Amino acid sequence: MRALIVAGAGRLFDEKGFDGTALDEVARESGVARSVVYRHFASKSELYVDAVLQPFVDLQKSYLTLWQQQADQPWDDDRYMRGIVTLIYDTCTLHRNVINGLLSARQSLDPDTADRLRTSVGGVLDQLVATVQPESDRRGWVPPESLELSLKLMFGAVVSVSALRDTFLGPDESSHPDRDAVIDHVTRLFLYGAGLDRPR
Repeated sequence: MRALIVAGAGRLFDEKGFDGTALDEVARESGVARSVVYRHFASKSELYVDAVLQPFVDLQKSYLTLWQQQADQPWDDDRYMRGIVTLIYDTCTLHRNVINGLLSARQSLDPDTADRLRTSVGGVLDQLVATVQPESDRRGWVPPESLELSLKLMFGAVVSVSALRDTFLGPDESSHPDRDAVIDHVTRLFLYGAGLDRPR
């Protein structure tokens, strides 16, 4: 039941943002009584945190699936990194409104909820770093002490270009690079640096 409510709330928060979503609407969208929503969540803020976290949790599960696909016969660095960047890009694009809403909702959340949200998102990103670490070490991508910052910066770059496209790429969508161009560029940037190509 809780997952059903989180999914319904996620759709509404995605469409209407935090301030524009009422718990009555969440109950209708989820197909449950309002009392059921309150049985699982003490407040709209608490529900919002869980709904916002769900895409990040799904991203981590998708990464584990990606890793398992190549565990027996490892992919080359380019294909593997492209898979990671694609997962992040597609997740952020799909949940673009939730991410944008997250930025604006921070002012509407009480301090405890805002802190819980920061801690929870940070925890999910830390888990993602922990799952990528062994593969990064094996492949020699970055020194182990740099992986956390590198992944978070890559994540931030992909969030920016997928969820905040108009802000960073301008309002004219016809001039934006397409999905594959962005994924290719970020993949090569992470693997090879600003030169975007393998060292010779």
